[in-house]
Amino acid sequence: MLSGVFGTAVKRGWCRENPVTYVDLPRLKEISIPVLSLEEVHRLLTAAEECASGACLAAIGLMLYSGIRPEEVKRLDWTQINLREGMVSLRARHSKTGGARIVTIRPVLKNLLKRAAAMGFGAGSVCPRNWSAKWREVRRLAGWDGKEKKWPADILRHTFASYFARHFKNLHVLQLEMGHASSDLLRTRYLNMEGITEVTAAIFWGELPRGFFPHKKWPSLNRGGHIWAGCAVRQIKS
Repeated sequence: MLSGVFGTAVKRGWCRENPVTYVDLPRLKEISIPVLSLEEVHRLLTAAEECASGACLAAIGLMLYSGIRPEEVKRLDWTQINLREGMVSLRARHSKTGGARIVTIRPVLKNLLKRAAAMGFGAGSVCPRNWSAKWREVRRLAGWDGKEKKWPADILRHTFASYFARHFKNLHVLQLEMGHASSDLLRTRYLNMEGITEVTAAIFWGELPRGFFPHKKWPSLNRGGHIWAGCAVRQIKS
């Protein structure tokens, strides 16, 4: 904050230099943040499809599989979603940072959005009326009752970033997708690789590794016409 104050003062000629530049900054430390497990993702998407006839499915899918912020998804409408081109256009006035950006629609998200559109929610605002109440009910049905198990802030965005980094291994692309000016914030706040393997990351993105298939006791990956995460896998001996 002081650096910003003095930096402005230097530009306007109120002082000759910024004294804060002489201060040694502490090294940024990586911190662990909570992310959803595959089973939790599965429960959340199941609840989203069942609650209010699936009205919240598109909004939840966009937050989970494209890293769009909760406040951004509230301002989003279907005219900004281009399934043919595979992208979502976030306007400058809609984003948190005030800058426009393009977010990629990957196959698993495309299937979710097509599913939502087929259920009659493919026009107008992405978030349904009484969104806050409906979103709270989805979380409750998925196991987050707000008492014994509270919903962590921004966990969908954190989940997106962590599974993306593990699977695609490209922080530069991730930085652009999330609308960050640099990758420093990703390294220190958003990335949590604990418990995320290459296999679980592949399942999250609907791209099962060669030699793996869902265990029979878990719900089908293709249930309801879209990819469902949260399935156990076992390796097939070649």
